[in-house]
Amino acid sequence: MMSWVRQDLRWLILGCLGSLGIGVVIGLSIPARAEPAETVMQRIARTGTLVAGTRTDAIPFGFVDEAGHWTGYSIDLLQRVQAELSKQLNRDIKLELVEVNTGNRLNKVLQGEVDLVCGATSFTRSRDLDVDFSIGYFVTGTQLLVNRHHEIGSEFVIGVIPGTTNELLVAQYLPLARLVNVANRSEGLMALERGRIDALAGDGILLQGLKQTTADPDQFQIAPQQPYNEEIYACILPPNQADFKATVDQSLLQFMQGVLNQNPPDVALLETWFGPSGVVPIDLQLLLAQFQRLIDSYTAAANHSNTIAPLP
Repeated sequence: MMSWVRQDLRWLILGCLGSLGIGVVIGLSIPARAEPAETVMQRIARTGTLVAGTRTDAIPFGFVDEAGHWTGYSIDLLQRVQAELSKQLNRDIKLELVEVNTGNRLNKVLQGEVDLVCGATSFTRSRDLDVDFSIGYFVTGTQLLVNRHHEIGSEFVIGVIPGTTNELLVAQYLPLARLVNVANRSEGLMALERGRIDALAGDGILLQGLKQTTADPDQFQIAPQQPYNEEIYACILPPNQADFKATVDQSLLQFMQGVLNQNPPDVALLETWFGPSGVVPIDLQLLLAQFQRLIDSYTAAANHSNTIAPLP
């Protein structure tokens, strides 16, 4: 939009100068059109680095473990993207991680501070107006973390993180509850443990991870049993970067296909985080069904297009 404004102003100025004398217009130097900025793929090829944003407080997607190591499911997937980029660009690509949070993750992508963000970000239509998204790699939904031993008073007080889909969903499904802002899940857990709130709203999988960090996980439970909605986690990508998006999607789809084909490294990756002995054990059927839907959709699209590469 701003480029059109600048163009209109330029012609307005030239028109005004023309009314003062043709010699003035002839002597005015019109700047040459600027060369287009390099694409994300070109920048990665030039620098040899994939700069990726992720979380340090979102177990099991991106977090710092007891040994001080930055780890998580999303980081493992970013390493798959890194490998795919190395293959396509025919050079070694380094993965550089940058911490992001709910307040700055979209802006860091839009401002070019990171090439993408992979963490616990839900795809929404409103966000999709500003940024692009990869295909989804996890399914969850809004639920509540409650203290089994806490007695609810005259009103139901729920902690919410501002600007999240959880805040909107809780306001919609529990209109009589009083919502209290918390800066993050850690602050919300502290408020819940001290009885300042009756429940903490969040994505069910992240609440399960948060529960594991407490001294007595059995003291807490997730409610309701079924989430209020369905949230699809995906990587945030810069807009209008088709080649980069295709590469990210390809690496994620190859991982999903590997899981469905029972490829040992892919299955081991998934079960490290979500299997029976994983960091946050879950029933994997819903996630595997999501993987299958995505593979089927991609395969169907590839069969009807000459530009979409089939999965290996």
